[in-house]
Amino acid sequence: MKISRTRHGRAHSSVGEKLFRAILLLLLALVAGAGLLISSGSLAKSDRQPRQRLSSTPVGASNDPASDSSKKDPSLWGSPKIARVTTTLVPNSRDDVDGDDSDPDLPPFARGRIDEDTYLRLREEHIARLRGLELDKPFDSGARGRAIRQMEGQESRLFEIGRGSSIAPIVGITAAWAALGPAPIPNGQVTGGSTSTPVSGRVTAIAVHPTNPNIAYLGTAQGGLWRTTDGGGTWTPLMDTAATLAIGAVTVDPVNPTKVFVGTGEGNGSVDSFFGVGLYRIDNADAGSPVVNGPFETRVIGAGTGASNGHAFLGTAINKIVVDPANDNRIFVGNSLGGGGVSGDVICCGGTNPVSGFVGLYFSANALASTPTFSRVSVTAFNGVQAITDIVFEPGSSNNLLFGATDFSGGGLSGIYRMTDASTASQSPSTAPATTALVLSTPQRNIKFAINKVGATVTVLAATGEVDNAAGTGCATRNGVLRRSTDGGATWPTKLTAADGFCAGQCN
Repeated sequence: MKISRTRHGRAHSSVGEKLFRAILLLLLALVAGAGLLISSGSLAKSDRQPRQRLSSTPVGASNDPASDSSKKDPSLWGSPKIARVTTTLVPNSRDDVDGDDSDPDLPPFARGRIDEDTYLRLREEHIARLRGLELDKPFDSGARGRAIRQMEGQESRLFEIGRGSSIAPIVGITAAWAALGPAPIPNGQVTGGSTSTPVSGRVTAIAVHPTNPNIAYLGTAQGGLWRTTDGGGTWTPLMDTAATLAIGAVTVDPVNPTKVFVGTGEGNGSVDSFFGVGLYRIDNADAGSPVVNGPFETRVIGAGTGASNGHAFLGTAINKIVVDPANDNRIFVGNSLGGGGVSGDVICCGGTNPVSGFVGLYFSANALASTPTFSRVSVTAFNGVQAITDIVFEPGSSNNLLFGATDFSGGGLSGIYRMTDASTASQSPSTAPATTALVLSTPQRNIKFAINKVGATVTVLAATGEVDNAAGTGCATRNGVLRRSTDGGATWPTKLTAADGFCAGQCN
């Protein structure tokens, strides 16, 4: 009997064995009432592996951070929060926490007939089949796009065939269509509010036109990209035919605001923050006929690192895109982990089956080309598992750049980083700007920036997932620290203690 192995290292069988397993499970259900006990351990190997950190020096990895030879750890994403990815082994099994009556993942009809691990795995396989995902084949990022194009072609042919014929009323070609959405969901759950409050899905990114505040772009967790040209009165979807609807970053080109860069994949660390397929560029974004280009994610030698497996962003989530204010061909992109499927499986970093890119700070010198390319920027001790949570340029500067990093290797590299020569980044020749580590913290920390420049004073606020004083009292013992710099991020002498604990467990 043929056995193949997936990225999780667990065995999956051929169609014949799957059919045999389904029949055996049915027999288990039939004989359970007669008191027969059959161990389900022979049905399949559990995939509920303990969560563990990514090794800072994976097996087979080179000490050269440019090599990216480190291997992925598919068990990393075991929690809805980034901070829950710890440096110690944490059992996933709920058997020692909840009793059978309180286990939401094993319905009553299955108790005593099948163990929880096997049930969850079979359920995940079933849902994957419904979604068209083939467990024994590599993830196909272009499948959705091809399906949409095929559907549009079929609709077009149907229209041509049915126009003016007797079948038109049957297929509804001439019938009027009524808009069904998107629209707020009534009876939404709101903390501290009425259960009848209308709600909608997560907004993950917003970008406003630099000279016309009535034009804005809104990215959503699983609803694509939307544009308003009347200050939010009406919204138009721009990326319904994209290969993914998970959006993590939106940036309007400050040099040419008719162009908008869109990063796919949501890097917010929840179990339903899905990975993306790369970066899109929308030309004529504020016009009546915007042109969506992409996705782009080809990785090449440059910025001090190699080409690795040729993929920059596939299977990851783009958190931020910044454009050089003096040259919009030059952009920096930061990406992080993203999940997939009902269990939030991670396929990062640098895998080949399924294919995925590494996380880190990326640079492109040809962002306006028909096929832009990207290079991971070499940063001391980074090896492709240090995610970027945010990036900002000093207003008006092409050199002074800050980025926040969260280290999934457990190597103590999380913190705030600063460049003062970002304009020297180059793909050919391969040159990386110098980087200075400013605030390091362990374990992983989510970091977001706000920056402003008045005269010669550059003020930066950094909201982090740190705990101000774990030994203290009140809010100081909770996650959430707000730091302030008044010299462009060179030093961070001030903590705004009134903001301590502002995000508790929601900012990691």
